[in-house]
Amino acid sequence: MSLVIVFLPIIITLAVAVIYFFYYKSSINKHLNDEDYQEKHYRPSPGTLGAVIMAVALIVTSTKDRYTIRNLEQQINNLNSQIYQLSDDVREIADAGKYKFDYTVEVDKLFKENGKYYVTYTLTVLPETFRNNETLSVFMDDREIFLTRDGNKYTGQFTRETLSQEEAFTMMIRRDNKRKAEEIYLNPGRIVGGMFMFIDISGSTEVQNNTLKVKMHAVLMNKEEGTLKAASLVVEDKGEIIRREDLSELRDREIDFSFKEKISSEENVSMYVEFSDTDGNTYLFNLYSPSYTGDCDDYVYEVRDSAGTVIVRY
Repeated sequence: MSLVIVFLPIIITLAVAVIYFFYYKSSINKHLNDEDYQEKHYRPSPGTLGAVIMAVALIVTSTKDRYTIRNLEQQINNLNSQIYQLSDDVREIADAGKYKFDYTVEVDKLFKENGKYYVTYTLTVLPETFRNNETLSVFMDDREIFLTRDGNKYTGQFTRETLSQEEAFTMMIRRDNKRKAEEIYLNPGRIVGGMFMFIDISGSTEVQNNTLKVKMHAVLMNKEEGTLKAASLVVEDKGEIIRREDLSELRDREIDFSFKEKISSEENVSMYVEFSDTDGNTYLFNLYSPSYTGDCDDYVYEVRDSAGTVIVRY
């Protein structure tokens, strides 16, 4: 607030008092010089008028100050409310920080039992903070599996049938008489990445004037887990094979390949990679199919054993 605003009531009071003083002085002189002059109205002295104006100014200023004070009190209350809310947020963040963790799910063993394949997983959990009274467990198939603490990590094993789609289960963290539930996810890709070979293919396909144009780069992944026996890219048109591109050289190096093939229409074409390893497993990797919708019933990758039993697909 500027000094002009602060002293404005005083300045106005003095100005009015000075003007009134000259008017009051003129009125007194007329009364002294003219015996017939009669006062029509009572005129207060300049001092009285100044006091009244000053009182009014003080009342107005006081009222304004009270409004300012009330407004300031409201702002302080709002600020206190914001600080309280911020404190709650900080407490919530700090409380949530107690339950932050990293986890890994590794594939330890793959086995066949009663015509079905199962995988034994190891779950490792690394919390950011630890408490002596803390316990971690996972819930699967209506049973609870408690994890074992070893230093600054928790581990636990569980067995599941090989998956055809992602599965979620609940991990429960108990600490300081509180419980926090977190979702853990299993993906069939973990089985593939941990146990089987995979051919990574990138590039482009294009159809122009009923001609399929393919230009791709292929890499064999997880080669140490098995030896590639044979591999080929297959193009089908209306369910009939119209081209088979040999990819067996992938056992030794990355390869690039390209070709053009006449087709009836884009809607009738499917393309996939089929390969096998020296363990007798066969693989099917769908690159393109007009019938693929992305639903969980569709699959892109499949592994079968030597007897034709599906090991995993997704």
